[in-house]
Amino acid sequence: MNRKLGIAVVAGFVSLTSFSAFAQGPDPSQVYVNNFTYAGSGCPSGTVASDISEDAQAFTLLFDRYIAEAGPGIARSENRKNCNVLLNLHVPAGWSFTIMSVDYRGFAQLDSGTIGEEVSEYYFQGQRGPAFSTSLRGPYNDDYVVSDDIPIQDMVWSQCGVNRALNIKTQVRVNASYNRRALMTLDSIDGEFRQIYHMQWRRCR
Repeated sequence: MNRKLGIAVVAGFVSLTSFSAFAQGPDPSQVYVNNFTYAGSGCPSGTVASDISEDAQAFTLLFDRYIAEAGPGIARSENRKNCNVLLNLHVPAGWSFTIMSVDYRGFAQLDSGTIGEEVSEYYFQGQRGPAFSTSLRGPYNDDYVVSDDIPIQDMVWSQCGVNRALNIKTQVRVNASYNRRALMTLDSIDGEFRQIYHMQWRRCR
């Protein structure tokens, strides 16, 4: 799937009222992160934190280090970084949820002729989910914001009565040759990588 790419501040959550078939949502106090685990070259131990919004409609992952770079003197292993996160949420009985949209922000510095790419996939254990990718071509030297809007037909819902972790798989990679340099990072202004996952709820049948 392609993404909408723009230079803008991430703002606002998806309105629940635009989907009449979806319920308003559970008691926010009953939704929280039980635990999460992560592994990958883009998220070394101790570099990831999570939070959930007060209205239980979004949660955030914060990454301290998530940078891919290529060029003279840089080891080839640095041109691709990845992170796999398993997020276990406490969800009240009788509810399931899905991811509606995902917002990313970062920075890229790409010489002419180089490419930076970010790839992500979201799914529950035992299910298949949608995958997205965004490519930037040099010359490029600026912040970027990416918004993924998942179509209704591609939404993957958590199973009712079954505790399944949400899998979030991401990677960043750059391609440079002929002594050119390329760098792409998932990073907010304050130096932390911020992913905001907007959530939609519905009653289980």
